[in-house]
Amino acid sequence: MAKVDGSILDSHTALLTERLKVIREGARLCLARDELVQERVLELQVRLAELERENNELRRAKEASETALQKLSEASEEQLQLERQVLQRQQIESLDVMARGIAHDFNNLLAVVLGNACLLRKELPRARARSTSTSRTSSRPATRPPSYAGSC
Repeated sequence: MAKVDGSILDSHTALLTERLKVIREGARLCLARDELVQERVLELQVRLAELERENNELRRAKEASETALQKLSEASEEQLQLERQVLQRQQIESLDVMARGIAHDFNNLLAVVLGNACLLRKELPRARARSTSTSRTSSRPATRPPSYAGSC
């Protein structure tokens, strides 16, 4: 084996020592970067958990608002149906008032007709007597008006 010059060996050793320092510094930087990456990953995981909680809260709020909207829609439909029923009852009540008015007016007219019929009934015997005395030759017998529930 050949003798190696001490100065070459020293320069190689110095060079290797310098490279080792650079490698160590690179490893230290890599570790520091890895720590920063891990911190950032933890921050992102915390933020993700917060966002998931917010999303769940929003989902529950959405469901609650949909339920409230459904109930409001049902209440509105029920109110509309009740308003229709009230309107229908008012119309029926109006018809009832009108029918009672018509019945009252008809009753008044019927009272006049019945009153005249009663007078006619009282006058009929006298009219028959006059009729038979003036014309005994009539081929048709005298008729009585139909009876009714009222009294004369």
